[in-house]
Amino acid sequence: MRKLLSILLILTTISYSNNNSNYSTNDRLEYLQSPKLTPNGDNKVEDTTFILANNITNVEIWCTFLSKNFYLYITNSQIKYVDKRNESKFYLIENINVKNKIINYINMFYIEKTEKIILKKIKRDYIISTDYPFIRTTGFKGKQKIFNKDVHIGEELYDVEYNPIFLEFYELLKSFSL
Repeated sequence: MRKLLSILLILTTISYSNNNSNYSTNDRLEYLQSPKLTPNGDNKVEDTTFILANNITNVEIWCTFLSKNFYLYITNSQIKYVDKRNESKFYLIENINVKNKIINYINMFYIEKTEKIILKKIKRDYIISTDYPFIRTTGFKGKQKIFNKDVHIGEELYDVEYNPIFLEFYELLKSFSL
């Protein structure tokens, strides 16, 4: 059983790597420069219909999805995407619906904690070892760190049931790593 799971995991990883290699750097930049992102803040959006709860002034999200690493820097006035491989270039997320979704997920899971991220964990009698996707979310009031939460999407020793709403947040974040 373990060998079968290991083989499936390896095949999935290889398939994922091959699928992502079809995207050229230009394709990724075109995606990033689509209506939801604007390079280097050229077209600032002044609309601030979304706010972080409980007087949180800014939130940093660090995501690692296999070989893709990026940061989101979030304030009440903007959300900035920064690719870890080239931190000198950044993109502002301009789409108000995307901004509001991100803020709502942050408020729900990290600030107000009205929803749980993990609904259930069941210890298994075998280990599945891999590079699980990782999300670190850190919130600040000014320069004071208020919260810092790490979430791995998957665990070596447990079958994990994630909140379906959190999985929507994860999928939204993952969409930025194309």
